[in-house]
Amino acid sequence: MRWLLRLLLALCLLSAAAVGVAAGDLSVSVAEEERDVVIEVSAGGEPAENANVSVSGVDEPTEIDGDYVADSSGRVTFDSEDLGNLTGVVFLRITVEHEGSLRSTLTSVTRGPGFDDAGFGQRLSKTLSVNAAETQGSVEGYLKAEEARRPIGATNRAELLSTTVNDRLMLLGEARFEHQVVGTKFATGELEPPEYYVTSIHRSNQIAYLESYLPTVTRELAEVDEEAREREGVDEESLAELLNEVENPEEIDGDRRIR
Repeated sequence: MRWLLRLLLALCLLSAAAVGVAAGDLSVSVAEEERDVVIEVSAGGEPAENANVSVSGVDEPTEIDGDYVADSSGRVTFDSEDLGNLTGVVFLRITVEHEGSLRSTLTSVTRGPGFDDAGFGQRLSKTLSVNAAETQGSVEGYLKAEEARRPIGATNRAELLSTTVNDRLMLLGEARFEHQVVGTKFATGELEPPEYYVTSIHRSNQIAYLESYLPTVTRELAEVDEEAREREGVDEESLAELLNEVENPEEIDGDRRIR
């Protein structure tokens, strides 16, 4: 039943996101500032003081799950003590309510042993970090596929897997875009080398994780009864194209949606 509760929660939050889009003046951003993670909420371009902010792990509960209130700057800040036991690429759903408007977004943070040590960006091997993210993505993608193989019915399998694939595609598209932005800012001198290095690692880890996660769950979705996929609104042409792309994950179209 646990997976069903999580799925129902995700669907509720997606509905909330749809409402938030209509209230276009409400925006949410998440940034990693040195050792802290900061959620910043604005309404009409101004800080949304006292906005209600809900944080929840996408795949499993995290230490920072809970409800918070933005300060006078429209911020909720998590310091190194709050984030101490988070490791790897951690995906979060942030849902914000302010003066009757709702907005929900998916994001991720990257943490690891030694993250809070001075000079982390200079000492951390980007190659090793990306390899670890790839491994994490492969393992968690396999576990999600295993979860979907349990006796939950073809329709529920299609719903679980298609929602998962769509969410990860959205995150992959966003991560690639942000990685390009970081490179542009470094090239134009807006980012100093240490900040660029840490931020680049974070985005590279996100991309590596998602590119490694998607192949297994996509193939598992393709094994689900076609009628069940159809009931969930899965676009068979998009799914077929994605199946080809996951053979070389770097070619996955992050702007694709399968439903």
